[in-house]
Amino acid sequence: GPMQTLLHKKLAQGCTIKFLTMDSDSEFVKLRAVEEERGLEDIRTEIQATNSLHRNFINLRIPSKLRQNIELRHYCLPATYLIVSTNKTMIVGFYLRRGRGEQFPHLELEAKGGGIYASFLQHFDSLWEAAKQAPVDQDQEA
Repeated sequence: GPMQTLLHKKLAQGCTIKFLTMDSDSEFVKLRAVEEERGLEDIRTEIQATNSLHRNFINLRIPSKLRQNIELRHYCLPATYLIVSTNKTMIVGFYLRRGRGEQFPHLELEAKGGGIYASFLQHFDSLWEAAKQAPVDQDQEA
């Protein structure tokens, strides 16, 4: 889709991309199911599908020479924020109760030193360091 085309273009321009998603086996999936008022299997299946989509995109669509610039990791902590950041802008969404993440309000922050931007960047970096690397198929040529 358009998002994958954009990511491919950004990688070709030399950008690095970090994907951080919830581990479908995490004990916190149960908490999210309760908060979204959904069945555990329903939400777990959705997370597995999303993670597979990301993994297949990286392994099958990204040429091997660009693959080192994109990484997928999974975290085992409660879902609190949705963070999408470039070197200019950061969007922070909130996972609140009784609804799904994409339906909730979000903040748009200017990427500059200090302040709220730095705090959310630090939060992301801390999750990233604690997260497990997703299995990547290095041998497959795209």
